[in-house]
Amino acid sequence: MKRFIVLPLAGVVLMVFLGCGGGTRDSIKSDLLGRMTNKATDMALNRDDNSSSTTKKSKSYGKGTAGDAHFVQADDYFIGEKDLGRDTWIRVSMAKMLTPPTAQTKNEGKFMQIADGKEQWSRYYWSTRVATKADLRLGAIIIAFDVAGDESVYRSPESLEEAQTNPWFMAKITDMSQLHKGYVMVSGGYKVDVDNLRVAVAKK
Repeated sequence: MKRFIVLPLAGVVLMVFLGCGGGTRDSIKSDLLGRMTNKATDMALNRDDNSSSTTKKSKSYGKGTAGDAHFVQADDYFIGEKDLGRDTWIRVSMAKMLTPPTAQTKNEGKFMQIADGKEQWSRYYWSTRVATKADLRLGAIIIAFDVAGDESVYRSPESLEEAQTNPWFMAKITDMSQLHKGYVMVSGGYKVDVDNLRVAVAKK
């Protein structure tokens, strides 16, 4: 319906324009051009604003504020089936504590793995933090995100979802000669980015 209304109106404007004197036509022409220019400018500004808004949303989406640099939250634990002991490395999983360990539970806590929701009792659990430069020493036990990046260097997680749905592992720092390149060697011969190291916090 809008198309049939606009065309007659355009015809009326054209007839009025042609029937006017030269000075009046110039005035109308100038006014129309001015309005068209303003309209085009407004449309461009609105488009830029919308584009900017969309860009801001896409850049901020997924980053969130939950957790630390590894997207590990204050109530997250890493659990395993045993201590590292004499093993080269062991697999650990990110979990939430459901039942705190007590003497009645034989010092075992009940945990729910975040990745699959499985619940289990374990005495092997660790609260952790991001490692600092002072923590980097030979023999230090670390926990790292088990995903390799460029040049087979194990990198830190890039999102909360990635951190919670992929495995982690525990190992020892065995060589620091490549620290200037941004990584250390851990037991098993794996290269781990210094930004991908966590250390256990003493249990209270």
